[in-house]
Amino acid sequence: MMRIGYVLSDSGHLAWTEKCAFDYFEIKGDFLLKLSRDKNLKELLELERVSIEAMTSPLPREFGARVVGEDADHAHALKIFTQMTDLAATLGVQKIVFGSGQARNIPEHFNRAKAYEQLLDFITKAKNICNDRNQMLTIEPLHRGETNLINSCAEAQKVVNAIPEISITADCYHIFTEQLSIKDELNKSKIAHAHTSYLPRGSGIIQEEYQQSFFKKLQTLGCNSVSIEERFDSAISMNEMLLTLRHLSSNAALLTNNWAEGDETTRQ
Repeated sequence: MMRIGYVLSDSGHLAWTEKCAFDYFEIKGDFLLKLSRDKNLKELLELERVSIEAMTSPLPREFGARVVGEDADHAHALKIFTQMTDLAATLGVQKIVFGSGQARNIPEHFNRAKAYEQLLDFITKAKNICNDRNQMLTIEPLHRGETNLINSCAEAQKVVNAIPEISITADCYHIFTEQLSIKDELNKSKIAHAHTSYLPRGSGIIQEEYQQSFFKKLQTLGCNSVSIEERFDSAISMNEMLLTLRHLSSNAALLTNNWAEGDETTRQ
C-alpha cells in the first residue's frame, strides 16, 4: 500500500491533521518561512506523532525569484533555496520538491533553448546544495496554467537524464489537468515522490478510477509515497479523503500484485 502524507500549508490544516492518521507530512516552503519568521518552528519540531519528510515550493513566491529569462538571477534564487533547505533540514526533511512555476516560467519572446540551459544550470547547483544536506532534489512537472517549462513527466525525465542525481515528483492533478495518459506519463520516468488532490483541485471530486490507476502505476515503479496537496473545509473532509485514498491504494496494490503474479506465471 501507498504511504499517504499531507502537504502542510497553514496552521489551521496542521491542527486538523491531529484527527487524521497520515503516515508523514510534507511542508510548503511559504508556510515554513512564516513559522520561522513568527518563531513558531517549535510547533513543528514537537510533532512526535509523524515525521516531516519533504518540502515543496523551496522558492516562496513572495521573493520573486527567477531562474530563467532575461531577469534570471541565480545568485538570488540560490541564496533563498539554501536558506529554505537549511530550515527544512532542521525538521529532518529528506526530499525537496522543485515546482516553483513562477520562477521557471519563460517570458514571451525569450529563447526557449536558452531558458532550458538556464534551468539545467540552476538545478545542477540546487542539487549540490541538497546533496550537502543529505536531501534528494526532485523536479515537479506543472500544468501550463502554472508554468510553460516542464509540463510533463516525459519532459522532466529529459532533465533527469542530464542530471541523473535528481528525480521526479509526479502530481496526479497536473497530469489530469494536462489530459495526459497516466501510463504514458509515468512509463520510464524516475519517479521518487508523488502528489494528489481532488480532481480538479478544490472541486471535492476524487475521480476514484483515475486515482487508482495513478496509484497502481506508481507502485509498479517502486514509488510508495504520495502527499495530498489540497485545502479542506473541515477535519472531517480531510479524513474522508485520506480514508478513500487508502482504500484505492489497497485496491491498486492488489491489482499490482495480481499482475505481477500473473506475469511470473507467464514467465514460468
